[in-house]
Amino acid sequence: MRVTTEYLESVNPSCDYYPEGCDEAAWRKFRGDLSDFRQRLSDEFFLDFNLSSESSIQDSTHGAEIGFPSILVVGEGRVVPCIRVSNHARLYVITVSRRITPDTESRVETVAERLGFRYTPESMFGLPFDQRDRFNGDLFNQLYDYV
Repeated sequence: MRVTTEYLESVNPSCDYYPEGCDEAAWRKFRGDLSDFRQRLSDEFFLDFNLSSESSIQDSTHGAEIGFPSILVVGEGRVVPCIRVSNHARLYVITVSRRITPDTESRVETVAERLGFRYTPESMFGLPFDQRDRFNGDLFNQLYDYV
């Protein structure tokens, strides 16, 4: 399920680090759901996806990153695409989405939708992830990066 800009603007208007009501139990459930997302992607593609560890996430609204196996990455570029999952509203974005095929994007979206995650196409934020000013406080920052 894809989201609208209006919906995104309503998710984290005060730029909170964690969603309201987030506690240790909620965080453990979130990490479990992310592990399930990663495993379902691995099963769907018959490839090993990886999930970032909690200690590697330093971005305040950036809850986790699921890395694509290199065989699914196409084209050239410094930045490797990944699935960034927000701490807020079970949202995710595929960064540098031009470096995965439309079929891969569609399959990821299908898996995510079955698990209740909501897709935010990178195009909703204007410039691609690897070309944007990432510290400007815009909607991308409020949901997926530094606040």
